[in-house]
Amino acid sequence: MRAIVKHVWAQARKPPHQDPIYFIVYVATAWFGVWVLAQPPRTVEAEWGPIVSTGWAWFLIVGGTICAAVAFTRWWWVERLGMLPLATALLSYGSLIIWAHFTSEGSRSMQTWVVLLGAALIAVRLASFRGYAYGPPTDREG
Repeated sequence: MRAIVKHVWAQARKPPHQDPIYFIVYVATAWFGVWVLAQPPRTVEAEWGPIVSTGWAWFLIVGGTICAAVAFTRWWWVERLGMLPLATALLSYGSLIIWAHFTSEGSRSMQTWVVLLGAALIAVRLASFRGYAYGPPTDREG
């Protein structure tokens, strides 16, 4: 059983097969940021104002664009930098929906789930980079 778990983990840490999926996620995130910039959610604007919704949109645009630009490369350090604004956007929106869940009518459970799913995607991608400073080892490095 332990050998199976090690094999599965080793395969999960080899991200080339994940690249197309993450590229699509990053492009969709940047596009969603443009959409939020054009039509901010009323919940965000009502609770925290237009400055926060504009900042949140730009974090999505910048992070998604940076990560999409390098998704097929081995420049993992750049992708890590691009994940910072994405994580900031998730944290700010997640904080808002949790706040709204307890202070206003209605349930925000589904929105919370979507934010947690986004956070899990970032966590899995970062876990696949764990142990490498800048990119994967070359053939000479082993």
